[in-house]
Amino acid sequence: SMDYFFMSDADRDANQNPILVMVDEDTGEKYARAVGHKGLGQQGEHDWLIKDLSEELRGWGHSGGEAGHIILKSDGEASIVAVRDALARFHGGKVVPENIPRNESQSNGTVEEGGKTVREHTRVLKEQLEHKAGIVLEPGDSITAWMIRWAAMLCSRYAVGKDGLTPYERRRGRPCRIPSVCFGEKVWYKQFREGKERKEKFNSEWHEGIWLGHTRNSNEHIIGLSDGAVKAYSIRRHDHDIRWNAELVRSMRGT
Repeated sequence: SMDYFFMSDADRDANQNPILVMVDEDTGEKYARAVGHKGLGQQGEHDWLIKDLSEELRGWGHSGGEAGHIILKSDGEASIVAVRDALARFHGGKVVPENIPRNESQSNGTVEEGGKTVREHTRVLKEQLEHKAGIVLEPGDSITAWMIRWAAMLCSRYAVGKDGLTPYERRRGRPCRIPSVCFGEKVWYKQFREGKERKEKFNSEWHEGIWLGHTRNSNEHIIGLSDGAVKAYSIRRHDHDIRWNAELVRSMRGT
């Protein structure tokens, strides 16, 4: 199931800063992205979103192609239908579209609850980062988009259901054991080498950046920098009194 959500009533009234949320009804896994605006936009503008949604479906075990068979649910709003149909064409396989009545909690309950959960977890992450780093975040800040992404992944990997399992465990049969720290925390990280040998053996391989969460299907971390985000295979935490840096958060770029 998929739908659009907003962080505040003001955003909803102004139809700005929408969040696209998708939920797997079998496992409870959640996906969320800040998308800028509803629908597909101008030609090619939201190609990244369609590719990313398809990658998420593959990560959830829906391979697409001849072996694929899924039902994609959404309400009948034109903007979400456009995204849903574009995803079906790109992902391939047998994709059955299904319209569900808008604001009908019984029919649309899974994604409604998923959207609310992602929104509340995002608020918690925002308030924690603002308090720890001593800053005020705006909806357009680069780190906000990563925060929304991690809020959904946080629920999928660590929120335990009534069966005693997380959505991640229901899918993979084991709990997530990838190391995690607080979102937005300053960490030391080791970036991937281009080859096996270190090019500058005299210099340290450890660098500083902002922790943004896990990658989708590996044991890697995403680190935010002033010139974009990078993948890292190892992280280390700073001492408690220097784990938060407002300037690093403000200078972070890349969505």
